[in-house]
Amino acid sequence: MTTAAFPSYIDVFEAALQSGYGSQPESNQVAFQPQTGPAILRRRTSLSQDLETFTLRLTSTQYEQVKKFYRYTVQDGTLPFTMEHPRNRTTGTWQFVSGQTPKIAAAYGVVYDVQLQLRLLDGGESHPILWALYDGLSEDIGAADDTPDLFDDLGCVTDPVSVTVDLNT
Repeated sequence: MTTAAFPSYIDVFEAALQSGYGSQPESNQVAFQPQTGPAILRRRTSLSQDLETFTLRLTSTQYEQVKKFYRYTVQDGTLPFTMEHPRNRTTGTWQFVSGQTPKIAAAYGVVYDVQLQLRLLDGGESHPILWALYDGLSEDIGAADDTPDLFDDLGCVTDPVSVTVDLNT
């Protein structure tokens, strides 16, 4: 099954309002509270996703198209879809956050502010190492000159020659 695409005639990058943008990592911990002492915490998974909230300034016709997309194309937000990231223009796979429908508020005249709360499944800010693991891909992701920059981006202090991710063995 192919992944649906957000309506292409709505330029997300141009319509997104800077004042209405927010991003945070999804909570990725599980806690157990024993009868005494502090809670015992652990990571839920090794890959976590980002939750993005942003506001699009749209016409009433564009809002109706977003609502139809939400209701029918992605079946009330249950199916993933591709869309341009509202901050950096990279294409990613998104899904509506459970229980968070598109919200509309009047801006002026026939222009409306539409707030979306989405989960970035892959793309956007994601790192190639993590999604190579997630997708089960096998690829060489580093060479001597590229690797230090790659690991600096991850915040790692290391000096590898290359890294290979192979989940097919």
